[in-house]
Amino acid sequence: MTETKIKRLTKAAALAAAMLTLAMPANALGAQSNDTELSELRAQIAMLQQRLEALEAREKQAQAAPQPVAATAPAAPAPAPDSVTVKLGTKGLVFATQDKQYSFSINTRVQADAHFFPDNADGTDEVFLRRAIVSFRGQAGIMKWRVSPNFASSVNMEDAWIELDFSDALHLTTGKLLSVEGLENFQSNAKLLFMERGLPNNMTPGREIGVKLDGKLGSSIYYGLSVTDGALDGNSANNNVNLSDEMLLSGLVKISPFAADKNSPLAGLTFGVSGSVGSENTSLDGSTDRSMKYKTSGRNTFLSVQTGTLLNGTRYRLNPQATWYYGSIGVLSEYILSSYEMSRGGVAQTVDNNGWTVQASYVLTGEANTFAGVKPAHPFSLGESGWGAFEVGMRYNVFTADKAMFEGGSATILAGSGSVQKASAIGASLKWHMTDNLLWALNYEVTDFSGLGADKDSEQALMTRLQIDF
Repeated sequence: MTETKIKRLTKAAALAAAMLTLAMPANALGAQSNDTELSELRAQIAMLQQRLEALEAREKQAQAAPQPVAATAPAAPAPAPDSVTVKLGTKGLVFATQDKQYSFSINTRVQADAHFFPDNADGTDEVFLRRAIVSFRGQAGIMKWRVSPNFASSVNMEDAWIELDFSDALHLTTGKLLSVEGLENFQSNAKLLFMERGLPNNMTPGREIGVKLDGKLGSSIYYGLSVTDGALDGNSANNNVNLSDEMLLSGLVKISPFAADKNSPLAGLTFGVSGSVGSENTSLDGSTDRSMKYKTSGRNTFLSVQTGTLLNGTRYRLNPQATWYYGSIGVLSEYILSSYEMSRGGVAQTVDNNGWTVQASYVLTGEANTFAGVKPAHPFSLGESGWGAFEVGMRYNVFTADKAMFEGGSATILAGSGSVQKASAIGASLKWHMTDNLLWALNYEVTDFSGLGADKDSEQALMTRLQIDF
């Protein structure tokens, strides 16, 4: 249509120009002409010329613009809301939906340990698997779950719980779960400064069967409340067995008063206290769940409770604790008091055992030292410049049994054969965090024994570990 208009206007302009040209000679010959008509013709020619130029300009713009395609290819469809992404990285194998409402992950942890005792009387040199765990984790909306069987020596369930994650301030968890007692229990066994937890940890179970309510209030307060079947001291098996009809009520409060000020040297300071109370009514028979054995870091028993001992009364624990992390420095300390009503041979005793530990570490390569572990800034890689992170530390820890355990004759004494009342250990640790997933550790610890009971020489233990946590 544009081309037709241009042609018509071109013809009209040419015709008007021709008429004007014919008129001009007549005037030149002196013939009479109408000046008004000539003026009108000139005006029309000017108008037609303007319209012609405007149409030609539009035509050029139209030709320069991209031409529409008759049939466009369909756009790539957007991913469906429930499509799944698969990621393999430092946190294992993770499957997740696009909206992050559903996820499933598989993780593995292998700890290959070696123990060496300079004095053969202290123990047997050996290489063994401390842990071989496969963890399956999932999330569906507010529901989270975890199942972690350990295949190291015999198959046992490390974790098996379901959690309802309502908010940061409110989590409800049930199953075989982390106890709210014992500061070191809150640290993953893959992130501990030493390969084994300190002597006081003999009095707190790592896992219990029950229900837990916990959460974080703001940036400075963490709380936890639980009702559990009450695993015994010196026993971490907890094979889904309630030893009596009684339950254990436990609680924990931790406060980080300076957490809001990230630049403060005290930002990483945390105080806490946990405790539990309940009743126990069972008899120790030496079976997996009904036994109480207290071990050194070299995994040797230094104190046990006699088979046939009755636990028949109130039990409670008290556990004040503190941590401080600043830059490359880390400090951890806790005290534990554990009390039981025990009787054997008709003689009843109130047994109050206690222990404490203090440890400090420093990251030589400058990375941040945290309760959750050390993340190397330059992971080790063959042929590359990175060497990972190096951490050194020291620990002093003590366990003291109640002297009541060593009173009485052979028919009434509570402490088992070869038991000693007090164990004091001092140790040094070197950790090489090669990558986020690979660790080599070396520990040396000397444990002295004193007080009532057997005459026992000091235990010297040199321990090393290669760990994959993926």
